[in-house]
Parts: sequence; C-alpha cells; structure tokens
Amino acid sequence: PARYFDTAEGHFWGILDTRDYMRARLGVANAIKSMGHFKEYRPLREKALSHYLGLLRLCDRDNLGVRMKVPFILLELNRDEHCFSFIKWWEEHSEAADYRANWEKAWPYEVPGCRLDDMLESYSSSSIKHLDLNYLVALCLIKLRLIATADGVPLHEVRADCDRAQVLRSQEAHARKYLKLIHSNNPSLLPAVL
Repeated sequence: PARYFDTAEGHFWGILDTRDYMRARLGVANAIKSMGHFKEYRPLREKALSHYLGLLRLCDRDNLGVRMKVPFILLELNRDEHCFSFIKWWEEHSEAADYRANWEKAWPYEVPGCRLDDMLESYSSSSIKHLDLNYLVALCLIKLRLIATADGVPLHEVRADCDRAQVLRSQEAHARKYLKLIHSNNPSLLPAVL
C-alpha cells in the first residue's frame, strides 16, 4: 500500500484513494466543532481547529473549503491576532504556484502584522472586490471587538506616536470600510443579522 502521509502531504485531494479519508476527517472536524458550540467547551473547539489545520496540510489547495471555517474558530477562541494572520496568509499566498514552499517559510500564524492594521490598505479596489465574504466578516468582527474593548487594547499594540483615541478612530474607519464591503458583496446579510 502507498504511504500517502509520507509522500503526498499537501496533495491529498489529487489522489482519489485519499478523498474518502479527507471527507471523513472533515466530518469528524465538523462534528467536534458542533459539539464545541453546543457545550461551549474550549477543548472541543481546539480539537476541531487541529483537524481543520491538519486537513489544510494534507490538501494545501483546500478543495474542501476548510480555510473558510478556521477564522471563525479562531475568533471563538479569542485568538484574533491568529485569525488576522491566517486570513492575511491565505490572501497573500492563494495565487502562489507552490503553497508548500510558502508553508515551510511561515504558516499559518507567523505572518507579520497586527490586528490593528488595515489588512486591505495595500489592496487595489479590484482585489478587494474578490476578497471572500467569510474573510470580510471575520476581519470586521476583529475590528468591532477592538472597538468594543478599546480600553483593553494592550499598550504594546499601540504605537508610541498614537494615542488611544487615534487608534480607536482608525479601527472605526476600518470597521466602516469592511461593513460597506460586506454589504456590497451581499446586500441581504447585514439587514438579516441586524
């Protein structure tokens, strides 16, 4: 028998023999995630996250759409910085010819950046239009959390030349920008939530 875990990491979906395993593991991860919601139990969410990240390592092109679930688990675990870095990593490497080379450099949380940054600042307006709605919602939630807990932003995250009021204004501007993008991407989403 082939030793796919040794020889095909990153390319599991391209091998028909491994697709059933990938689907089954995704089912396990989804079931664990659901139990984590139902029981409000952090270790279950961590376990689901571990399975999702494992699936991404096995199938680096993410044919199962796992990368859209990871940001929300990270947010549930109050790991906003990791969520921001995860989204940033996928956006920077989604068109790369060889994910594997990029993973070995930094994946998925080692991307420099700060949740106080505007991830879309360097994007062209056409690139922003193609950003996935899931990512926009996750980024907006990060900004809204920062605004809601403005006094709780650790001092090391605030540049010396900025005061908290200035940081808060920039976060509000980012949130407004993301909310507009979410609404233009899906006009029925925000009214349905509100």
